[in-house]
Amino acid sequence: SDIPLREVSSVPFAYIEETRGGLTQTFSVPYEVWVLNISVTADKKPQYAMFRMVLCDAKGNILDGAEIQYPGTMYKVVGTSGTGMYMIISTDSVDSFRISMETPLRIYEKDRPAT
Repeated sequence: SDIPLREVSSVPFAYIEETRGGLTQTFSVPYEVWVLNISVTADKKPQYAMFRMVLCDAKGNILDGAEIQYPGTMYKVVGTSGTGMYMIISTDSVDSFRISMETPLRIYEKDRPAT
């Protein structure tokens, strides 16, 4: 897990909440700094729980990854923006997981579209 950003508050702008792994659709993030806040729940067989995630760019290059054995959480700071990305997610004996994509409030306010 990475060291959390020294921000007072962050803004979630997207999330994935699932019980099974798979391949996400291609997405792009406009923020220069953002994080993956990952939480894994495994009540039925916690001793066997395994969560793996790989973040790739649209060309298939690995940008980052995460592995959580047993229930738990992980925090990953990502510095890639403005390019197509996707995730490959694998689960074993996991009841559910949530990946929240968040950016610091100061960056969100600077980069959000004018209304």
